Parts: sequence; C-alpha cells; structure tokens
Amino acid sequence: MTAGAAISCDVAPARVDESGAYATLHGQCFGTGWRADEFSAYAADPDCVVLGAHIEARLAGLIVCRSVSDEAEIITLAVETQLRRRGLARALWRGARERLARMGAARVFLEVGANNEAARGLYGTLGFDEVGLRQAYYRHGDEDALIMAMTISD
Repeated sequence: MTAGAAISCDVAPARVDESGAYATLHGQCFGTGWRADEFSAYAADPDCVVLGAHIEARLAGLIVCRSVSDEAEIITLAVETQLRRRGLARALWRGARERLARMGAARVFLEVGANNEAARGLYGTLGFDEVGLRQAYYRHGDEDALIMAMTISD
C-alpha cells in the first residue's frame, strides 16, 4: 500500500463525552476493542496520555500512553483504515511524546505484533528499536509480540 497525501488533523486530549467514539474506533481497528468506560478511566488517570486525532470534529485516530517514573508505554495506537499512511499516527505520537517528556518519561516502550509489518515500519521510522520478544503473546498464543523502545530527548 502506498502512502496518500498527508492530511491535516487536530490532536487534542480525550474528553469524557468522547469515550464512546474512542471505543468504537478502537473496535473497528482491532476487532476486540475496549469499552467506553476503559477509555474514560485512562483519560481520567493523571499518569496517562489519551489523545485523539480529529478531522472536521470527527475522531479518526487515537493514542493511549501510560507513564510511570521515567518510563512510559504506548498502550494502543489506532487510525481509521482508510486514513492510514496519511500522517495521523505521526501527529498523535508527536503530541503524546511532548506530553510524556513533560511528565518526566525518558524512555518509551511498546509491543507490536511480530507479523504487523506496517506498524513495525511506522514505529521504526518514529525512532523505535526492537529490544525484545514476547512469544505467543497475541490472539490466544498464535502470534509473538516484538518489544520496541526509544529514548525521548528534549
């Protein structure tokens, strides 16, 4: 798949009244999505960053991160299928990275399906390196997860 032209989006912190839209988008992207109350809980947690990418007020992408001490993790990142490879994930990461750095995070981790070449490629271009493997991690043990990490510098 080739990348389309970059599109403009507004990246903003999640609002409680959007939790249903976050749950719907997550479910569309991953099949087994999270419930709205789970997004509300992440959004209310001061150690979490929950951002949405909006195009003309419509939620088109999301990122959820958690920070503990000087480490953080990307818990999930999702963009509408038809809008992928258009810059939304990068915009979400830029916003999350800035907030995580202000929270004191120096290193960020994530897990990605070993078979998910598109996501692995994205994370690689964002500066993440493969640092480990969790065998039989996804889908009832039939897919490994790669652990990727990067150092945040101001």
